[in-house]
Amino acid sequence: MLDAATRTGTQVIWDLMHYGWPDGLDIWSPAFVDCFAAFARAAALHLRDRSDAVPFWCPINEISFFSWAGGDARYLNPFASGRGFELKVQLARAAIAAMRALRDVDPRARFVHAEPLIAIHHDPQSGRPLWEAQGWHDAQFQAFDLIAGRIWPQIDGAPEFLDIVGSTITSTINGCMAGHPLTWIPSTTRLCPTFCSRWLPATTAPSDRRNRDRGGSPRRLAGLCRGRDGAGVPAGCAG
Repeated sequence: MLDAATRTGTQVIWDLMHYGWPDGLDIWSPAFVDCFAAFARAAALHLRDRSDAVPFWCPINEISFFSWAGGDARYLNPFASGRGFELKVQLARAAIAAMRALRDVDPRARFVHAEPLIAIHHDPQSGRPLWEAQGWHDAQFQAFDLIAGRIWPQIDGAPEFLDIVGSTITSTINGCMAGHPLTWIPSTTRLCPTFCSRWLPATTAPSDRRNRDRGGSPRRLAGLCRGRDGAGVPAGCAG
């Protein structure tokens, strides 16, 4: 794949972890972090030996979704319940260790962090407080904040690690505290506050073929980011 990318001039964002890890390795253990950092270093050395291009890496894909699906919903490995935030912190810790290893091999390394955009809405008829829904909504940014060292600084996050932030757009990212059907909210409406509030380069990937917003989202994203609400955030689309 690397040779083919070099021949065709294709820029690849190398995804080091996409929901899987070696059998026999406990994801909850300190050894997981050490092993993942060693794997990242080996990958960086291999790439450096075969290409002079600036390397782009996604250390761990969709930390937020991974931690919910594997730590709360029992939807993915490690099929846990009630440990979502714990898994999120562990994955962020591993990603940070990997990024340190990647930059140790090549200081030019760039990092892309892909996270799904969601919208959690308050249902006034539920009897539950508005702040609860808002809290669940804002929790989608915790992975970014962990990596940047804004929360849990003991895992050694730093602003330079939050390099390029990415979003994935799917057809299942709207939710309501009471579970009622919702009117579709365009991805650009959700996307702009995410990145404008952090003043970071942005990329979006329309990852679900069922998504009605997929076809026009790159054009709408570019237009919105150029407009008043976008505040000139540099943006691109991957897919």
